[in-house]
Amino acid sequence: MRPTTLVRLVVLAVGLAYTAVLALSGVNLDNTAKLIVGWFPAVASVALLVWDLWGWRLPLLNRLTRRPRIDGLWEVTLTPTEESHIPEGGNRGPIPAYIVINQSYWSLHVRQMTVESGSDSKSFFWDRVPGDDVER
Repeated sequence: MRPTTLVRLVVLAVGLAYTAVLALSGVNLDNTAKLIVGWFPAVASVALLVWDLWGWRLPLLNRLTRRPRIDGLWEVTLTPTEESHIPEGGNRGPIPAYIVINQSYWSLHVRQMTVESGSDSKSFFWDRVPGDDVER
């Protein structure tokens, strides 16, 4: 299980459990303010999950967040440099490769595949250097 899946499940479980315990405890939610306090954790947990998986991808919302969409299958060509540690007789390029990117709002999973090998990389946050217009 990926860490992001575990985090999503825990957030959802905690929000729903809080609301369920409150509802089952017999606390009388007799006015609007109490109802909002009682249901807020469950609604917020579901909203957070929907946002992370799908909401931010909607064109209008995506424009507001300025989060780049790079998910999908990419065909790439790798060109090793002179400093590359390629064994004698190894492929010095250009090397055809494919990259598969799975993206949520807060995380990336990148899988690179060539005939010779493959690799996986994961990142769980985006960063923007102050004054820079590029997210990393």
